[in-house]
Amino acid sequence: MAKTSQVHAHAPGDDQERETGWPENTPTVSSSGLGRAIVVDDDALVRVMLADALESHGFEVLTAPDGLAGLQLLTETILTVKLLVTDMLMPCLDGIDLVRTIRKAGGESELAIVVVTSTDIPFFRDLLFQAGADLVLQKSLGPEAIAWAAEALLERPRATRWRRAAGRAEPSHAIPASSSL
Repeated sequence: MAKTSQVHAHAPGDDQERETGWPENTPTVSSSGLGRAIVVDDDALVRVMLADALESHGFEVLTAPDGLAGLQLLTETILTVKLLVTDMLMPCLDGIDLVRTIRKAGGESELAIVVVTSTDIPFFRDLLFQAGADLVLQKSLGPEAIAWAAEALLERPRATRWRRAAGRAEPSHAIPASSSL
């Protein structure tokens, strides 16, 4: 019997979080809204708050509790996912390695990747951009601001989301930290 990861599925307009085994109980894709997003965070409260904020913007949201479960979920849904929002520090597979693995795999060139973090250390931010993150945001912005930034990110073509300069990836714009999550 194959082992399945536990993921939580959220759909726009649905107030109930459903725990399902993946991939047997695959949620259906909503035909309206901005499409499907995945939120990966080991903090259950942050995961739910980010999922709720993204749902309020019209996303169908799937969640995973760590990088390994998030990678498995993305692997099963890659052609239907437009956005990945992941924490940087998680057990099993951290955000840096998750982003690096996704970008190295190929086939996800249109996938927007947003990394949220509680730390504001330039070294980690540089690593995340080098790994292929499109946007790195402080969790202190709060879930609503993160959802707005993710939605705005999707409106830009992938090629303009980030740029490489002298071998170092840099964001195409910065968003300041303000409120708390």
